[in-house]
Amino acid sequence: LEALRGRASAMPEPLQQVLARAKSRPDPPLPQLTAVELGRYTGKFEGWDSAGEVSVEVVNGQLFLTLPKGQAKALTIAGKDHFEGDEGTLVARFFGRAGSIEGISLATAGRPPETMRRSVAEPVASARGRIAKIEEGARGKSAAPTVHWPSFRGANASGAGDGIETPVSWSTESGEGVLWKTPIEGLGHSSPVVWGDTVYLTTALAKGIEQKIRTGLTGDGSGVTEEVEHSWQVLALDKWTGKVQWRTVVAKGVPLTRRHFKATQANSTPATDGKYLVAIFPTGGLTCLDMTGKLLWKHQLGGLNAGSFYDPKDEWGYASSPILFRSSVIAQVDVHGGAYLAAWDLATGKELWRTVREVAPSWATPSLFEGPNGPELVVNGSTIHGYDPATGKQLWSLGPNSELVIATPVIGDGVIYVSAGYPPVKPIYAVKIGIRGDHRVEPGEAHDQLLWSHNRGGAYMPTPLLYRGLFYLLHHNGRLVAYDPATGEAIYKVRFSQGGTFTGSPIAANGKLYLPTEEGLLYVLQAGSEHQELAVNDFNEPLMATPAVSEGLLLVRTPTQLLALGQPKADPPKGNAGN
Repeated sequence: LEALRGRASAMPEPLQQVLARAKSRPDPPLPQLTAVELGRYTGKFEGWDSAGEVSVEVVNGQLFLTLPKGQAKALTIAGKDHFEGDEGTLVARFFGRAGSIEGISLATAGRPPETMRRSVAEPVASARGRIAKIEEGARGKSAAPTVHWPSFRGANASGAGDGIETPVSWSTESGEGVLWKTPIEGLGHSSPVVWGDTVYLTTALAKGIEQKIRTGLTGDGSGVTEEVEHSWQVLALDKWTGKVQWRTVVAKGVPLTRRHFKATQANSTPATDGKYLVAIFPTGGLTCLDMTGKLLWKHQLGGLNAGSFYDPKDEWGYASSPILFRSSVIAQVDVHGGAYLAAWDLATGKELWRTVREVAPSWATPSLFEGPNGPELVVNGSTIHGYDPATGKQLWSLGPNSELVIATPVIGDGVIYVSAGYPPVKPIYAVKIGIRGDHRVEPGEAHDQLLWSHNRGGAYMPTPLLYRGLFYLLHHNGRLVAYDPATGEAIYKVRFSQGGTFTGSPIAANGKLYLPTEEGLLYVLQAGSEHQELAVNDFNEPLMATPAVSEGLLLVRTPTQLLALGQPKADPPKGNAGN
């Protein structure tokens, strides 16, 4: 105001009179916070792009921040979620969504400003001996070769494909270690699936325009409008040569909804049982083909707007994949305008049942397991549910959960593991199989239906991996945390040597982990309680889809092509003469 008055002589007379009468507005009073209210800012925070770590705690009613070199600094309130210390040379601004504190923006004298996120876990060593015995036992077993990879992340989303040695290193430029690569028209993030010697894939081809995605760590939720005709297609390729065997156009039309700038109009992975092949597309609908590519039946499902829970105008695209149960296909359709779970008969396309779901939009794929009372379907969402897959009857529910849910539940050793990484909570639940009834719990507290749980640390994008005695959570911002699945204790947490943003989910094969990044790197790690990077392979293209494994081949999709990494099919051993 004083600066304006200093320039008033050059202003018109009426403005000079207004400035003369104007009074400065007093600064708003600073918030007064109790020790309990200050507690929401406490915890450990890790550097977004560095290995730096700070801790925040309340001591005698005041907030203290301990810097990486161990100096503890007292913080005073300077505004809403804003604190300062060290005579103004230390500035800490906390941030989060839905009332939670997710991170801190920290500026100190002599250091560039840094954004830090809440630490997801503290490693412990107590379980390493037990897990080492599990690993040793797994190495001593000879697993049957994984041939079929029939749906998202293989059989029931396990993500594991043991039995034949898979590659560690290759070169997409020289072709070393690359068995074949086949261009794929259009754009899709669906994963390849395999039945026998055939690979199946979906794509959406836009007429007359270049289809692009953007990648990288961002909170931007803007969409892409493509008001041109699209062709939704299902392809079959020979697993050993990459030759396209057939291509079926299942639908054509202008998309009814936009897509997120990272997404496509073909995000959902198909599913097959060797007799039927089912794919689902926004606008293109739910389609069922036979193994020769003949379209058997199709249902229009609308635009499938799975945008943000708070604004239906945010159209981000649909990504839940169909799963097969006995003679039916089940789809989780958590969209604006009416969420539901439904099953259709594979042979006829007749709808068998439909269950209304009162949940926010989601992108998760359901999982099946055999419970003590028969088969069950577990569905991740803003509330977690269990259903009877034969009837759609709800068996149990569990909350609270994140408001945006993407990861698929994983199941093993009598436990259901469910993770989500968006506010108001970012939980990890280890749910005992056999749960019944409706449960609202406090994540992190003991509960008779839970083996263990955490109220934060859940992963946002990738589906977890349960493999050889460890539970792996891959975080969108480039962290991997390995937990003891029996106790929930963190065994280790690491950053990746070359960083990366992770949307595709991790898979495992023959003691190795494969983890794709949006920037085009595929990390290969040694599975186990000690972190070890074996290789970092660069595709020079984004890797948004989750890879597949079959008979030692690693199948990797990029925005432009499908690649098979590994060796040609080995000749079967010859039997002895006379046998």
